[in-house]
Amino acid sequence: EAMAAGVPVVATDVGGMRELISAGGSKKSELREGTFEVCERGVLVNRDDAAGFARGLKHLIDNPDLAKKMGERGKEYARRCHSKDRLVADMDHLYRSLL
Repeated sequence: EAMAAGVPVVATDVGGMRELISAGGSKKSELREGTFEVCERGVLVNRDDAAGFARGLKHLIDNPDLAKKMGERGKEYARRCHSKDRLVADMDHLYRSLL
């Protein structure tokens, strides 16, 4: 939702978040507690790392041009990969292939 709104993401590296905010789903790296990883469409931190989350958020606040670019890339990604039109086209393709 944040990406669809053009807002950069600060997220914990759980589930599929890395794939959502990294171009090409960058290789998982172990982050030290209190650190963050800058990705294509946002910032990743380790699970349960409040200090890393705060530092990642501050990094975006301190770098508004970077935050703006991340937001723009996220919005384009959400439009291209997670739009209603794409979902309908995928479902149409699936149903036609099953016929």
